[in-house]
Amino acid sequence: MMIGMRMVDTDCDEISNDKAEDMTRDGMPTWYEKEYGVAEGGWQHPYLHNARYALLIAGGASDKGDFFPAFWDSTKEAYFKLVEGYQYQEENVYMMSSRWKVETEDSSYVWKGHNSTTDNIVDGECMWENNQEFDINDAIRMIGKRITKTDFVYVQIYSHGWTSAFIGRDPDDPNKGKVIRHATFQEEINRVWGGVKSSDKKYARAIMVIDTCSSEQAAESFASGKDRIGISSTEDEKYSYTKIGSDNRYSAFLQESTEGVNYGVYISYTEHPGFLRDFGTICSPRSIYHAYDHGYNAATNNYIYWVTGGIIRDYRSWPQIYNEDLAFNTYL
Repeated sequence: MMIGMRMVDTDCDEISNDKAEDMTRDGMPTWYEKEYGVAEGGWQHPYLHNARYALLIAGGASDKGDFFPAFWDSTKEAYFKLVEGYQYQEENVYMMSSRWKVETEDSSYVWKGHNSTTDNIVDGECMWENNQEFDINDAIRMIGKRITKTDFVYVQIYSHGWTSAFIGRDPDDPNKGKVIRHATFQEEINRVWGGVKSSDKKYARAIMVIDTCSSEQAAESFASGKDRIGISSTEDEKYSYTKIGSDNRYSAFLQESTEGVNYGVYISYTEHPGFLRDFGTICSPRSIYHAYDHGYNAATNNYIYWVTGGIIRDYRSWPQIYNEDLAFNTYL
């Protein structure tokens, strides 16, 4: 069947242009919605149209040592996991990323990063309240206008951050980052999507995955809303890391980590797939909790151990999940 401008294989018979069994034409086969939906504690209803939305945020930095390729790579991987792996409609996935002027070793500046001028999967800027460009709060409001009570929202943030905030780009200066406070971000979500206190929620279920340093409190706060799951890559007041030896190219939690054992003569390495790498596909789905469990295993095994001296490079973090029971029965 056709999803947006793509022919997709919704009945998993390896034929992308047949009349697939998708009774409500929402990109999910009816068998999938029956097996993993409302009858089994999930959110999908096999006889109602269930749209799926996503807000993906890729951060950055202007300092040469803090601009991690992993911010873009992990966010792009999430995009294709949703669009190709789970057949989300491209127009429902809002990818937010910016170009930055980054200082080099000789103190000059070069442009790095990705936006809609470099990659057509990018919808807007990783900024807050930019009156000239489509930005994060515009995306929140756009999803709020489109979403219904039978729909699902996936939110992912990967950037530098700390307990109270994460970093987007300054709308007025590409040499600078700008603080986006978790409280401000979530207040806008709560206002537009509902689901807190006495307000009706506009969605069936929502999840936020946040990979920044000290991200636990933000995940817990998000999960305090109705039918929400919050996942953080680490605890409060603790670092979140990239994969050892990857030159900051891969998120240890979202993508993969390396566990090394140094025997003095050689090092034996084991790769651990993270949250996105063991999420399955719509034809072989995995639950949110399954993905979290693998992300946890990857993040807590990101180190090198020397058999005669203990851990010599320790880049472990300790991911957290809120509304764990709901995550067991939640599928993308």
